[in-house]
Amino acid sequence: AGQSDYAYANCFLDEFANLREQQRALGRCFGRTLSLNWPFWEEGGLILAPEYQQMLEHTLGIVSLTTPQGFAAFLHALELDATN
Repeated sequence: AGQSDYAYANCFLDEFANLREQQRALGRCFGRTLSLNWPFWEEGGLILAPEYQQMLEHTLGIVSLTTPQGFAAFLHALELDATN
């Protein structure tokens, strides 16, 4: 439950980033656009019940992201030549 909403929203953001980067290549806008599809952050503002978090991990392989992992992934993504 809720995963399809998240996936749909990420798909929208991915397409927006791709479209905006195409516009940037044509000189119609400035600044790089990057879409990141984050998993659940362990120390984020959203709080999951422990049993739901365990169910996500065991059934779907979705594990929470630690803050150091998230920052490392963010910095790495900025170094890549990709939009998502």
